[in-house]
Amino acid sequence: MSTQTVSAQTADAALEGDSGTPAIVGGTATVFMTKSYVANMLEHDIVITPAFPWAHSTQEVQTTTTWELKSGDLDLREGTGFAHFIGGMVVTNLATGLCMVLWDIRFNLADHTVDFNWKSPDGDFPIAGLDLPGTGQGQVIGTSGTYTAKDLYMNREAGGAMNDILKTEAFVDEGLFGGFATTFELRHPAPTDGVVQWGGK
Repeated sequence: MSTQTVSAQTADAALEGDSGTPAIVGGTATVFMTKSYVANMLEHDIVITPAFPWAHSTQEVQTTTTWELKSGDLDLREGTGFAHFIGGMVVTNLATGLCMVLWDIRFNLADHTVDFNWKSPDGDFPIAGLDLPGTGQGQVIGTSGTYTAKDLYMNREAGGAMNDILKTEAFVDEGLFGGFATTFELRHPAPTDGVVQWGGK
């Protein structure tokens, strides 16, 4: 799987049409994190906290965090485009006090990743933070669209970088992180309706 990322500026420019308005005008995106992954992080003194979520809750087997969408240009038929979230995540090492602020979260349909910008003292750096390697399914009817992916894993390259930055070994685990889903509204109806499914990569 490719882990190529696009800068926020480049992505935002690509979203703009003749009217200067992004194709996605609303919606939400949800990241599910398994209780086992949360427990593994806590064993290493790592806490992952959502920033400015639209909703956040804890269930028996997972935590559920939902952010509102601010823009995007998902094309389910072509398998391309982004959906940009409002908010981010803060990852903190409680033992050392080190933390990472992950901002401009965006679902990258072409690469099947959830990408971030790491806000560091030296500037913003793009990270392909989470991979969606399993089967994904999308559907668009008129101006309404959805996409779901059952399996979500920490990207190995990003995990190694986060280990270095936070001075931990928490992110070497290959366990299931969780899942992903988004529901979005488009400014104009999609050219074709229907269901699109992607096989595991």
